[in-house]
Amino acid sequence: MKQKYKQLVYLCVIFIFTLAVISMCVFSYFALQKIQDLSKVTFEGIVIATNSEPINNANIKVEDKYTKSDYNGKYSISDLKWGWNQVTIEADNYVSFQTQVYLPFGKTSYQKTYLEGVNYTILKGSIISEDSNYLAQNIQNIVIKINSLAVPLNVDGTFETDKIAIQKVSILIQASFYEDFYRTIDLKSGVTDIGDIILTKKVIVQD
Repeated sequence: MKQKYKQLVYLCVIFIFTLAVISMCVFSYFALQKIQDLSKVTFEGIVIATNSEPINNANIKVEDKYTKSDYNGKYSISDLKWGWNQVTIEADNYVSFQTQVYLPFGKTSYQKTYLEGVNYTILKGSIISEDSNYLAQNIQNIVIKINSLAVPLNVDGTFETDKIAIQKVSILIQASFYEDFYRTIDLKSGVTDIGDIILTKKVIVQD
C-alpha cells in the first residue's frame, strides 16, 4: 500500500514539474514574441517639394525595406529594427535625399522630407527620314545643334545631350537634300524627350 502511495506521489510530482516546465516554456514564448513585437518599429512620413506640393510615387528605402509615397506624399514602413537606420528617398525630376534616422524602441517615428527639383535636363530624340537608306548612309553628314552647340547623332538616328540647364533652347537639324528643321523648346527637369523628328526632302524645281 505504501509502495503504491509513493508511486502515486512520485507521478504527481513529475506531472506538476512537467506542467510547470510547459507553462514556463509557453510564457517564455509569448514573452519573447512580445519583446520581438516591441522591437519592431514603424517609420512614417511625407515627401513634399520645396513649393510644399506633395510628391506622389516617390521611392522610399529604409535599410532593406521599400515603399512608395501615395497621392498625398505620405508613406509608412513597418517591421523595422529599432536604432539607427539609413533612409533614402528618390523621385523623378528631384534631387535624391539620404540620411540616418534613429528609430526608438517600440515606437512609431515620423519625418517630413523636402525634395529639391533638379535644375538640369537631358534632351533626347530621334531623326526619321522619308528615305531610310539615306539616313543610314549619310548619318555622319547630319548636323544637330542645340543653341548652336553640336550634338552627336547615333547610328540608329537617336541623339541625347549631356546635362544642360533648364531653359528655352533652339534645335537646328541640317542634312543634305532635306529641309532644315528648326524648333524652339521649353526644357523640363529630368529628361525632355521630343520624340521623332521627320526630315522632309527639299523640293527641287527644274527649269
